[in-house]
Amino acid sequence: MPNVTRNVTPWMPSKQLPYYEVNGHRYPRVTSILSILRDPDLEKWQAEIGETRAAAKRRHAERIGTMLDKLIKQEIEGKTVILSAQGSSEVRQGWKAWQEYRRCYPGLLRLGTTLVHPTYRYGGTPDILSGNIVIDIKATARLREKFWIQLHAYVPLLFLESVWPLITLRVVRLDTFLGTCEVKDRPFDKQIWETFMHLKSVYCHWFQPQEEAHVSAA
Repeated sequence: MPNVTRNVTPWMPSKQLPYYEVNGHRYPRVTSILSILRDPDLEKWQAEIGETRAAAKRRHAERIGTMLDKLIKQEIEGKTVILSAQGSSEVRQGWKAWQEYRRCYPGLLRLGTTLVHPTYRYGGTPDILSGNIVIDIKATARLREKFWIQLHAYVPLLFLESVWPLITLRVVRLDTFLGTCEVKDRPFDKQIWETFMHLKSVYCHWFQPQEEAHVSAA
């Protein structure tokens, strides 16, 4: 049963804001809150190859992820999906991985919508829903614990607390080089969500004022 949440179509300037604004209230995004978490492996990788090269690789990975996200949404919406023969091999392999997932896990899928919670005061956009399964798609080299925190944060936006124990969280990793998928499921764990809420408190106290000042000055 859906929670008492609000669908939002936030006004977005040319630069994406770190929050959703509804009736004068600002709700930080799940992804903005989680951006404060360090990833030692990524930091080590960046130090090894240099900031300039690392930034270029991140932008490339973001483009691949955006293209795959668009194709997957088109399929779920029942639209015709056309892959360009001249397109990126990584996109084609990622799409192959998605098709493998669909063969192994058939079922009705629906796209998530942007939601904010008036009590917990944050917002986010889940990738995909399938019954009581909340699904996040990642086109990354490996799974990270941060992905599970992100999925836990979406559950209170979608469901009443009484059904949280019945919710399954699923990360689908699309390998854009091998064309295979890795699927991991976990049950909802309220302690992990409470950890997210602690992160939100830190973010709102230390980071959000700086980000909002940066946005205002842009």
